[in-house]
Amino acid sequence: MISCKAASTGAIPVFLEGLFELPVERWIAWTRLGLSGSALLASLADPFYEGSWSSAAQLSLSAYTIYAAMLVLTSRRGRQGRRLQYATHGTDIAMSSALLYATNGPATPFFAFFVFVNLSAALQWGWRGVAATTGMLAFLSVALAVAGLNGETPQGGSPGASDDLGPGLIRGAFLLVSGALLAYVGAFQERSRARFAQLGAWPSSASAQSHDESLAAVLAHAARVIGAPRILVVWEQPDEPFVNVHHWAEGKLHSSRERAGTFGRLVAPSYRDKSFIVATARANRQHAADEDMPAAVLDRALVRAFAIESTVTAAFEQANCTGRVFVLDCDHWSEDHLALVEIIASRIGIELDDRFLRTEVEKAASERERSRVARDLHDGVLQGLAAASMQLKIASDRLPREAQTQLAEVRNLLVSEAQRVRQFVEKTRVLRLREGGGVVQIKPQLEKCVRRLRDQWRCDISLDVERDDISISFSVATDIEHILAEAVSNAVRHGKATELEIAVKQAQERLIIQIRDNGQGFEGLAGSYREAELDEQNLGPLSLRSRVNDLTGSLFLTSSPHGTDIRIEVPYES
Repeated sequence: MISCKAASTGAIPVFLEGLFELPVERWIAWTRLGLSGSALLASLADPFYEGSWSSAAQLSLSAYTIYAAMLVLTSRRGRQGRRLQYATHGTDIAMSSALLYATNGPATPFFAFFVFVNLSAALQWGWRGVAATTGMLAFLSVALAVAGLNGETPQGGSPGASDDLGPGLIRGAFLLVSGALLAYVGAFQERSRARFAQLGAWPSSASAQSHDESLAAVLAHAARVIGAPRILVVWEQPDEPFVNVHHWAEGKLHSSRERAGTFGRLVAPSYRDKSFIVATARANRQHAADEDMPAAVLDRALVRAFAIESTVTAAFEQANCTGRVFVLDCDHWSEDHLALVEIIASRIGIELDDRFLRTEVEKAASERERSRVARDLHDGVLQGLAAASMQLKIASDRLPREAQTQLAEVRNLLVSEAQRVRQFVEKTRVLRLREGGGVVQIKPQLEKCVRRLRDQWRCDISLDVERDDISISFSVATDIEHILAEAVSNAVRHGKATELEIAVKQAQERLIIQIRDNGQGFEGLAGSYREAELDEQNLGPLSLRSRVNDLTGSLFLTSSPHGTDIRIEVPYES
């Protein structure tokens, strides 16, 4: 069975908001006056007053009403101190006990005064005050009941009241039960306040070394506060072809990118903007049919992928990201969890939006630095290389033919390097002019790169691009060129390779780049390795791993004495 509860949207009317700003002592003072005053009016209006109310009861009630009126006047001066609160509470207990004694014990209508005393204790001191007050009142109720049975009551009490033990016992039990419930409410309120205070101590992302570390700290903190073993965050950015998935479980964060639409809309359309609880009864889990599972509300692929049996979930929406947080597998759910998860979702949304903005700022700073370097290269290094080439040409005209040949090779190297610098400058200018880096076809871009690498390293490099119409963002194409340059450099310099094969193809929403060589492999590596294994042991091509991580891609490496095979997968952004 599925229990699904949506978050309440009720709000306190604006005209009542000011009432909650009043000191609690003022509320208690007014209710004390209302209770004692109404009891006094009732006694005066009773046609059988002379026979049913003792003079002691009349005097006690009159004195208590005057006392209540005085407290109403003094409560306007501000909040009471702790000692005055205790004294006032003790007076309430004493006066209520006197009224019960004067009217023959807890079977009288004045038993309501004991309930008032318990409520005022709950408002002022929470569950601890209720527990202490209930204990005292229960003792007094028993004492008054015993006194009534023994006939130790004032003259003029209610006829036959001393023999009416049943109502007294019932009201005594009611006092204990109501005290227990009030203590529970107070303890629950204190626990909720403590949880919200813990949640308010949100971990700072300033000390985290990476975005994933920052998010892991946030989810770990949220899991501790709410008492959940797992938290799932699924979010996306506008116009991106993938969704980001972060699953915190067993103290670790697992992050991935999935093709857009993998998990549908996450929840049923009618629950898109709601916070709600989905709980499956434990007793029926083993026998529940597929249509009875939470997939009726949650996307079925999401339920299967993360084995969701119960969850409380809330959505978040920021300027640069939208998504939903799922807190999974708690033993018990309550409405309190809804408020907590809504706060968690809001803070995570702010965290992810802040991540996006920081990335954009870093990218803008990087582009500014890149432009400055390009300008310096154009105005300084390029001019210097051109001048050096001219000086070498002038000098070579005066030297023997052999020396001229050697100087010509040096000049060719200088020209080649000048061309590389000029290409870097031109790319920087184009990148700056195109919003978001622009879009380019990858095949001609990589063909130029491979020709340059082939001339630079004097080795045979083949390129096979699966389709001619694959287009990617200009910035990603530049990163792939750097990846190929680093891979070729490693293969020739360290692996002594003479032949390389580069293959590029598109698979679903990812671009796959395969680089094979006939070299000697990486020293100390033999076999196949995933990126996580290389990172954990700090093995393999560090620069390649770093660039692939920047692209949120993955790397697989196979190394042997007969060569190296590197497979790189990066998100496909067209």
